[in-house]
Amino acid sequence: MEIYCARLLLREIVLEDAPALLEHGLAPQNRRYEPYSPPDAMHFREMVKWMITEQRPHPRSYYYLAIALRENPAFAIGSIHLTIHSHSQRQGEIGYLMGMPYQRKGYTTEAAEKVLAFGFETLGLKRIVADDIINENIASIRVAEHLGMRLEACSHDSQYFNGRWWDTLTYGIRHDEWCRRHTH
Repeated sequence: MEIYCARLLLREIVLEDAPALLEHGLAPQNRRYEPYSPPDAMHFREMVKWMITEQRPHPRSYYYLAIALRENPAFAIGSIHLTIHSHSQRQGEIGYLMGMPYQRKGYTTEAAEKVLAFGFETLGLKRIVADDIINENIASIRVAEHLGMRLEACSHDSQYFNGRWWDTLTYGIRHDEWCRRHTH
């Protein structure tokens, strides 16, 4: 599966992406809002192998995609996922991670726009959320808001890591809201 954006290619994750994606995920600025211990290289490689096996089932529940620049499609500058929580209820969740050198360039929003379009237009989802965003993660909140997602919930003191409790936010957008934004 490949999705083309103006500047990006979203493609299936391959095992060769593991080192770059691990490096992006281990960057201290990207770890700041992560409640889980960082994986080591071997564990992360196993996670990527699992992501690859999830490309086969039908219907799929997990779409893990590498984000690459169109002029360098083999190098993953980040990743994005769409998880289908319920096929019968047509509910999905989006998540994204961008390597530090590629942040603040609009790449995450560009990729997420295309993934939302895929979720609504191709998969027929009714609602997609960005869940468990730490309330101080302004960059992730801005991406969700640029996508037209609205704040649906704030869970107070719902995650404990780095020696403190954190509030988490859920942003969401419904298919009808998506359509209104994209028919003008």
